[in-house]
Amino acid sequence: MKLSVALVIATAAVMMFIPSVHATGGPAPTLSTNQANCFRNIIEDGDIYCMMRYQLPTFVTATPPPVSAEAWCAELVDQDGCTSDPVEPTNETSQIIGVAFVTLYQNCGVDCSTGTLESQVRTPRINYALGGAYLAPGHAVTWGDITVNGCVESSTTLFTVASISCIPVTWNTAATDQATQRSQLGADLVGDLVSISADRNLDLFAYVQNNLITSAGRVLSLEALSVMDQIIPERFQATIFESQDEAFATPTGTLALQADLDATAAGTDLPTAFANLGTILFGISGGAMATLFFLMLGIIAFFRISGMTGDVTMGAQAVVAVGMVGLYARGPTISVLAVAAVGFSLVGGMFLVGKIKT
Repeated sequence: MKLSVALVIATAAVMMFIPSVHATGGPAPTLSTNQANCFRNIIEDGDIYCMMRYQLPTFVTATPPPVSAEAWCAELVDQDGCTSDPVEPTNETSQIIGVAFVTLYQNCGVDCSTGTLESQVRTPRINYALGGAYLAPGHAVTWGDITVNGCVESSTTLFTVASISCIPVTWNTAATDQATQRSQLGADLVGDLVSISADRNLDLFAYVQNNLITSAGRVLSLEALSVMDQIIPERFQATIFESQDEAFATPTGTLALQADLDATAAGTDLPTAFANLGTILFGISGGAMATLFFLMLGIIAFFRISGMTGDVTMGAQAVVAVGMVGLYARGPTISVLAVAAVGFSLVGGMFLVGKIKT
């Protein structure tokens, strides 16, 4: 009973930090899609990934600072910096949930009003930024189809008049093998980041230095595709994985499973949602937020199951089970879960040894 009450209180406390979705009651601010490049076979054979460079303007006043938050700054939960000179929002990712999307359409009419929606994910941030649409194998999009458009658009329900900007995607002409497509993705990513640094009036080397992506550029890259630094690690100045001379096109063992899980996660909005939640609540990365979330669920399951069965080993199994669910949201990785399993095995072994009568 005490545990249930504590869980309710903890849930209520977290919900206090999550913004409510509400209609603005007016037309959506303007926006624009500046580039849309598509690649294939980058994670699995038959997949398609379209990377889009876009802008959600932060202000409209000709001579800053504005009196109050304007344009897409007004759609942020945290509006610090929206009335400064120059306008520089401190938390560009704290958008109201569901306010704008990066989308991919097929069979587009004018502004894709009659197109077929193939992908829709939340815009990672306002200002000049990168987004992406990942289609897992089995999708309905035909490679090279000239009717496919990449778009950035506002919600059609939170505004009285929606905004949308679409451009035909560019199908790259590089060889179709995974290594070549990944190489082309890396080259285009570097080019997009250089363009964004110029659009934002930043230092020339803010996002790319010596043709390698900096830590600031990594943030934008992972917002476009959550596994970007894992499939093209050689493009980053420093990665959590050792750079490889050869692309791991056909990984084996644990890497193959992790790649499949990453591909599944990339096709959902969960990594971006955890990234936004982590930034808003604690200022941490999406992976850390997902791991923390499932760790909390695991701890609750541990005490609940242990209390019901009187066996801590059953509680430990519950923690691992919750962690396995978290794998599909890129929370704890396989390696982290494996280490946790070994740790719990040691605890279980000590428990059994303690039961042996001497």
